[in-house]
Amino acid sequence: MRYLTATIASSLVAMALLAPSALHAEEYATVRNVSGDGFVQNSQDERPQTLTINTPLMEGDSLWTGSDGQLDVLLQDGNHIFLDGDTRIELDRLPTAEQSENQSLLVRLWKGRVLMDFRIWRDDMGSYLVSTPSASMSPTQAGLYFLDVESVDRTKAQALKGACVVSSAGESVTLEGRQMTYAEYGYPPLSAMPENTRPIALLRFREDSLPKREASRSLQYLPPDLSAYAPDLDAYGTWVNTDSYGYVWRPYAVPSGWAPYTNGRWVYNPWGMTWVPFEPWGWAPCHYGRWVFTVGFGWGWCPMPYFAPAWVSFWWGDDGWLGWCPLGYYGDPIWGPSGWYSVPVVNVYNTTIAPVIVRHRKAPPPRPIYPVAHGSPTVLKGGGPRGSNVRPASLNLPPERVRNLRDGRISAGEVGRLLRDPISSPGRSFPSVQPGRGDRSSHTQPFPYESPVRENSPSRPTRANPGEGRTTPAEPRTPRSEWPAPSMRGDGSATRTEPSSPRPQGIRTEPRVAPGGYERPAAPPTRSEPPARTVPNRTMPSYRPSPDRGARSG
Repeated sequence: MRYLTATIASSLVAMALLAPSALHAEEYATVRNVSGDGFVQNSQDERPQTLTINTPLMEGDSLWTGSDGQLDVLLQDGNHIFLDGDTRIELDRLPTAEQSENQSLLVRLWKGRVLMDFRIWRDDMGSYLVSTPSASMSPTQAGLYFLDVESVDRTKAQALKGACVVSSAGESVTLEGRQMTYAEYGYPPLSAMPENTRPIALLRFREDSLPKREASRSLQYLPPDLSAYAPDLDAYGTWVNTDSYGYVWRPYAVPSGWAPYTNGRWVYNPWGMTWVPFEPWGWAPCHYGRWVFTVGFGWGWCPMPYFAPAWVSFWWGDDGWLGWCPLGYYGDPIWGPSGWYSVPVVNVYNTTIAPVIVRHRKAPPPRPIYPVAHGSPTVLKGGGPRGSNVRPASLNLPPERVRNLRDGRISAGEVGRLLRDPISSPGRSFPSVQPGRGDRSSHTQPFPYESPVRENSPSRPTRANPGEGRTTPAEPRTPRSEWPAPSMRGDGSATRTEPSSPRPQGIRTEPRVAPGGYERPAAPPTRSEPPARTVPNRTMPSYRPSPDRGARSG
């Protein structure tokens, strides 16, 4: 067996090092819960992908449910969108966790029913918009809102709690709690009227999906931009103060022999190869921070304010397998407690990968494929990167390469060599919280990824503009005690007051019309002359992945 040699200098190409003032979060959402059939399709892969819990969703993604499907989509600002059966939406714009006057939400509901739980209100949410072929709805305060596309020309809008504005044909009506209206294409919405029914199925799914405990303790240990995940951490684990790492989060009731990055699957998206955990609390602990293992304590998670598609160390075998294990607090692979894991690369994108994971108790290969650190970082034990605001790169393993290997059109050795190819995705960047929020002064050990940027450091190219660089003086870190804490409203909902930051260049600020989109008429026509319109030609793909093979590996 031969192993592919990889070095820090020539391995993967990661996200360029950005100056602290230029760090911005990528717009994405995650699937908080799924029941029945749910699918997503994006511009990178024409094949629909089966949705599982914690699947990341990007701007431009189209997702839909089967007749028995229901979805809970968690936005980074902590709000939720629930999809009923036989529903299709497009995510045109998504909000980030940080408050900004230029960010907004734009969701297009083409068919079906959605319930919007906007429990966390921010000043910039006045630009949030959910549109249908015949109307649009924008909230004006925290609340619970329902939209039902009864037909391509008729929409029912309902404010179960809170207040919103419903618009159609250039005119608007305001709904308050327990009011509803109807809007037909080309005509103003009807006056607000008392609600006559409630979406019982979606309300029950919402109650089953949301954590039973409100976020409380976790908020004081997390960077503010991760507060959306605090309710799950409170509901499924506890915080323990340790001598070596400060406060560490431990999950409740994990199975015997459990280890991070074993219960889930791999997907390929603009970030590269990304881990999707199946634990309901798994998104933040697998993408922001590191796992540590202590005898008598077990596995615990140390939150950190920087994102990675997976905080793991990879190994490659030229006979066609891929291995990995968690990266520890100081960048060294932790394989001793639970072994390191490997799968045949042809099965790496299976929807259910756990049955094909092999655990190895002996030492892993001597030359892992480490994430790449830009600049001149201090190389830690085990070769892990360390530096200011460093992002580890994900493997560039597109699903088509896996399919070509399975079909014999490419060898395993060629796949291994191609892993070093850059991940080409113009305009994409790794999400991260704002800088200056990662200081853990209570720790007795140095905090990884917290060393300041040198004032005389060379300029770094950005992913969106490879030929341009920035050189920015270091900025002082903000102690954890000075992190802006969420304030709780009287109804239990949380709101955050954070300093706004400028919108990064290259991110659009104007609404985008999807192909086959619709436009409002200049003036409402009379009912004697109904407007002529073209219904978007949107057909539901008949694709159904088999239980043992994911959509991206089929």
